[in-house]
Amino acid sequence: MDLLILMRLSWDVIQHILPLLPGIPKVMVMSMQDSHLLCINLNIKEMKKIRLILLILLIASLSFAQEVISTAGETQSNSGYELSWTVGETVINTLSAENTILTQGFHQSKLIITAVEELIESNNQVNVFPNPTAQFAIIKFDQLPEKNIYNLFNINGKLLSSKEIEYTETQIDLTPYANGSYLLKIIQEDNLPLKTFKIIKQ
Repeated sequence: MDLLILMRLSWDVIQHILPLLPGIPKVMVMSMQDSHLLCINLNIKEMKKIRLILLILLIASLSFAQEVISTAGETQSNSGYELSWTVGETVINTLSAENTILTQGFHQSKLIITAVEELIESNNQVNVFPNPTAQFAIIKFDQLPEKNIYNLFNINGKLLSSKEIEYTETQIDLTPYANGSYLLKIIQEDNLPLKTFKIIKQ
């Protein structure tokens, strides 16, 4: 009696598995669009000899567990951004609580941490007002700041303005910029971030 095993694997995994199958006849690899199908035809008597191989194949096949078959979908990328979408998932939802975010559904985005910034506690409190604003925003410190600068970014992360903060109150002119949301990042000496504010210009 023969047993046919079919497993969808990446080519890298198959290259590691094939050397483990030298004594087994009828091994075939079929190429698919983005992966490969490994076909192994075994005699039941040979099963006891290859339990380890089956375990490796099972573990390798789990790498394809995060897949979705939908009616349509695509992934597009452009200079640091990636948009990935699918059509046809029946139930999706995102739940969040304190430090946890849970996204339901098969189509999951990949989280890649690009940098970790250490926030330094400061006794010198800083505020930005008025917010929202039509023309100017004011950065106000409780005490005279030491070698702090501010960076003003648009919502896409483009640096619009950067200036050293020399007084307890510093005015930022927003009149040259369009209405919308901006990020104001206060940076201490040694390039350590102090606080980031979202400013809305109306």
